[in-house]
Amino acid sequence: MSASGEPRSIIRLMVASKWTAVAELIHVSTNAYYTSHGMSAIFREGPEKTTRLFCEVYETLDPGCCLVAEHPDTGRLVGSCFYHPRETHYSIGIVNVHPSHFRIAPMPTRSQHGLCRAHSTSIHSLYVPAPDL
Repeated sequence: MSASGEPRSIIRLMVASKWTAVAELIHVSTNAYYTSHGMSAIFREGPEKTTRLFCEVYETLDPGCCLVAEHPDTGRLVGSCFYHPRETHYSIGIVNVHPSHFRIAPMPTRSQHGLCRAHSTSIHSLYVPAPDL
């Protein structure tokens, strides 16, 4: 259980069969962020025409380098994070959290600062900071 009482999300690597769900997550979460800050939604067409591109491009650049967080009871995607392994570090790409989970950290949180620890050629732990409450 998380500090908020929500069950901990299940962290998995994104697979091609989840591209549509990840595209929908990016679409809804990004538009929700913009509209909640008084701006217009930036993705006006559906996810297949706008945000699926993230899955296609990032998977081409760095295959197998996207983590998704799934709600343990529903299987619904609540978060995603594309990352890019480099010789000396890991770069974090686009990170999205479903609007229903903005105040709940879907991935384990250790501090208010995002921290990605790499070990060898795989991600050891990924920490996404909880928003300021």
